[in-house]
Amino acid sequence: MKQLLISSGNINRTIIIDHIKYVLGSNTMNKYYLKQAVRQYFNKTVSGYREEIGSECYFKIGDSPVDKKNTFFYEVTENYSINDDAKLSTKSIMLKYLETLYSDVNYMDTLNTLNILVESLSDEVSENAFVQSVFSTYSPKLLTKLVTAHYYEDESYKDEYDLSYEDLIILQLNMINYIAVNSKKYAYIILFIDIPLITDEIKSKIDELSKDRVYCLVFSKTVKDTEIENICVEEDYFLDFANEEMVYYILNEKSTNLYTLEDIKNMINEYLKDLKSREHVSLINNLMSYYKK
Repeated sequence: MKQLLISSGNINRTIIIDHIKYVLGSNTMNKYYLKQAVRQYFNKTVSGYREEIGSECYFKIGDSPVDKKNTFFYEVTENYSINDDAKLSTKSIMLKYLETLYSDVNYMDTLNTLNILVESLSDEVSENAFVQSVFSTYSPKLLTKLVTAHYYEDESYKDEYDLSYEDLIILQLNMINYIAVNSKKYAYIILFIDIPLITDEIKSKIDELSKDRVYCLVFSKTVKDTEIENICVEEDYFLDFANEEMVYYILNEKSTNLYTLEDIKNMINEYLKDLKSREHVSLINNLMSYYKK
């Protein structure tokens, strides 16, 4: 287990994480500040206001600040646009996926052959020209600047309007996982998964994400089939269920009862069950329950 230390002017959190942490709870404001603190940390620009008041933001893994230059930060959302991402801007996940793909050792012989041919063309042209020309060496990064990217499936080009909700989320997760497994470019990969619904298939894909250098915060209303130490909750209090001592201290301080650790684990499990049951409440039955004769 590692500790993520996230701090800004609005929030200060220590999250104990192995690989994936589900952030539950109805405190939308604190969840927002948590996300904004991490976004601010990775943002390259500093506003004049923050500079003037000396506002700082911290993000550490253990005791070490996260190296921004060698860390890939990405947010998985249902608003992902294949059309926009295919433009291969600097923040494009598709760009990073293609660069990793082109760096595969299986393509190196072909890439070297291409460079030999380009060098030969350069020599040929230069023999009969007043202006000498030297072509750039083709690298995986250069190749990404020469391609037109499309998402291709079932013998057709598709965009976000052709994919289901699940498929759009899973496409992002598949590209991230490929980068995590095949690229050593990044010291860490920090993920936000901020989506309204985690289906069984999406949950399975999240669980399959590489554990090597990947830390993932999943913002959700409920979660199932997850160990309680992989859950924290933002309500009027922040509780990280991996921090048994903190949970034990807070609950016993606020109660006239004396809870054991076993009691607290049972209480947490019942709380999580209740969250799940609320997710499947029938609107009609719920409305009818308010009828007074």
